[in-house]
Amino acid sequence: MPILGSPAAVAGGQAVYLIGGDPKVVAAVDPLLSTLSDTVRRYDSPPLASTAKLAVNLLLLDGLAALAESVTVGRSGGLSDEQLRQLLGDSPMVAPGLKNRFEGVLTGHQEPWWSTVLGAKDAGLAVDVVATSGGQLPLTSTARDLYKTAASSGSPDADIAAVAHLYHR
Repeated sequence: MPILGSPAAVAGGQAVYLIGGDPKVVAAVDPLLSTLSDTVRRYDSPPLASTAKLAVNLLLLDGLAALAESVTVGRSGGLSDEQLRQLLGDSPMVAPGLKNRFEGVLTGHQEPWWSTVLGAKDAGLAVDVVATSGGQLPLTSTARDLYKTAASSGSPDADIAAVAHLYHR
């Protein structure tokens, strides 16, 4: 049963649970699930629940690399970190999941809870899922390589926000 959300979201009952399996089995655990979160998504099989998590994870993984590049553009053009904080920190263009890591991208300091190694793994799994149907994910393939590089050039346990270190001058 994959979970979407930070450890704080899980502790606060705000996470999204993705359960896959036989509907009778899922129904049997519904009372427990309702104590964990108001948001539970049900799928016919565990692989579908896992695919759903990969689809959501890509929004964060690819978006985080784009945020790191956006910060790099701003800095390269002369914007200060405070100006970037004001411009991007409150921007509706920065998704809520990215906002959780905005300061980590900007400052290089992020409490780790999803490592660069795991980010590279998830991006690679998504690429593999699409490849089985003959498709390609060029953006996610690049993001996978960025997270691999971030993992090998720093601490492999560093948070995925460490991808921003690849852009620092």
